[in-house]
Amino acid sequence: MAAACRERAKNEPEFDKVVLWRWQTLVRAGVGNALAGFLAESDADLHRTVKMIKDGCSEELLERILL
Repeated sequence: MAAACRERAKNEPEFDKVVLWRWQTLVRAGVGNALAGFLAESDADLHRTVKMIKDGCSEELLERILL
């Protein structure tokens, strides 16, 4: 069901703006561009992800936990 909702949301004009904002937030927190792109489009909790990065979580561990 979540996947169906996400597919419908991708057709909404605001979806791209939200993904861009999430990507920018993640990059500013120190996440690399590629991983930030995957996370920005995922269901990962943005605030939790940023906190994990600020607490010293590596990108490799972050990817294993969240994706």
